[in-house]
Amino acid sequence: MPFLSIYLWWRNHQRTEPSGTFESSAGGSRDLSGIRCPSVPPTAYAAVAFVFAFAYAPTRLIQEANPEWRLVSWALAIEVVGLTILVLRFSLAFFQSAGCPLSRFSLFPFLFFLLSVPWPTLLETPVIRTLTAATAQGTAELLGLLGIPAVLHGNVIETRAGLLGIEEACSGIRSFQASLMIAVFFGEICRLSLPSRILCVIGGLGFALCFNLIRTTLLSLIVATKGSATLAAWHDSTGLTILLSCFTATWFLAFCLRKFKATTHSAPKSKHLVSVFEDPDNSLSRPSSWGLSFALAGWIAFVEISTQTWYGIHEQTNPICWRIEPPSDQLWIRPLALSETSRQFLRFDQGLNLTWQDSAGLRWQAIFLRWEPNRVASRLARNHTPDDCLVAAGHNLIPDPALHTISVQGLNLPFRFYSASDQAACFHVFYCLWEDRAPQQPFDAEWLTYRNRLIPVLTGHRNSGQRSLELALWGAENDQVAEMAFKAVLPTILKIER
Repeated sequence: MPFLSIYLWWRNHQRTEPSGTFESSAGGSRDLSGIRCPSVPPTAYAAVAFVFAFAYAPTRLIQEANPEWRLVSWALAIEVVGLTILVLRFSLAFFQSAGCPLSRFSLFPFLFFLLSVPWPTLLETPVIRTLTAATAQGTAELLGLLGIPAVLHGNVIETRAGLLGIEEACSGIRSFQASLMIAVFFGEICRLSLPSRILCVIGGLGFALCFNLIRTTLLSLIVATKGSATLAAWHDSTGLTILLSCFTATWFLAFCLRKFKATTHSAPKSKHLVSVFEDPDNSLSRPSSWGLSFALAGWIAFVEISTQTWYGIHEQTNPICWRIEPPSDQLWIRPLALSETSRQFLRFDQGLNLTWQDSAGLRWQAIFLRWEPNRVASRLARNHTPDDCLVAAGHNLIPDPALHTISVQGLNLPFRFYSASDQAACFHVFYCLWEDRAPQQPFDAEWLTYRNRLIPVLTGHRNSGQRSLELALWGAENDQVAEMAFKAVLPTILKIER
């Protein structure tokens, strides 16, 4: 996205005449809709710059502790784009007054950059659900037309080879968003009119839905004929194929719309949809306006330094790092792969999944996850505990209400103990969640409310990294035996780095 925005900026400035406006005798400009865009006085620019600059400080402070909060991401993106436009406009006005041929300043490359910001959850969630349901329904219908019996159960398709789940990642939301960006980009490249650009966007979104439906149908055919073991080999390659297909189809559509306009309307030249800033009296090139760009840049630097200082004051303690290593004195050890779904859902940076059997005949499984600093908010990591995951997997879970503190080499680790059962056997689970640099280790799950998001900002507690350890034990006779075995095996696999 940054490279496409830079290319649009460069391409607009290669034109010899301001094609985005019609000349007006009233000292302003008139865009394609006929609305007059009068020259803006420097005081208005200064007022807008003050609003963006003032709002940038609290937004940046909140975003440092909540990097995944999409509402804050949108606010920060709008403020950064607005400040960038103002700083560059003041700078270009200065060079224009010095004789440089910089007669145009288009807004489109900067507004185009906003398409890269993740959609708000309030908007994205219903879109994903709708696309997932539509894709599952369409795939089941196409399989039936192709002679393969398929029964739809919600978002799960039952075939003769087994069950196929249409997950959120297969809903087509990524190709949907990418097609929107591609359609808007080619609409500007081909300099289409507003109706043509709307048609190009609609066509691009239609291509995304159709190609994604073809992809899920093809993957279902492969699984139904060759088995689910072949799904991993085709999953990523088909995803890349539909993205390239959407790109090519949208490019061709924009090219056809451009040719159609050229043959039906040969008189006027293509115009920009976004009018440019004009400065007929050179008012923006005054020293006060030129100094305002330096003031904005200085303010941004001050906000960044203040933000880091605020959180740095509360992070004076050095983090105690710990990890697990495979036990060396067990009968057998086997590493297990973490599913791609788990990686996408939990968004961890490091993961280790091991299973082994000890000399007493007890079978163990250890899952260690590590989140790097500033990658995911600490509240999000605390919302994925065995209370949620094991119950969702169909296990009967009995948690111990007490929080147990286990000391290993002088380090006190908080653990939750669980007794779980399924149709096969009963087992015990021991779970620990650790936040680096945290003065206390909160363990309870936390709803992502506005209050819980703002408390870390006021206390200066941003995400400094998390790590979790989940140990499952099969074969223990009762809770006491399981607890004794757990306390014996934990020091053998835990490695502490001070």
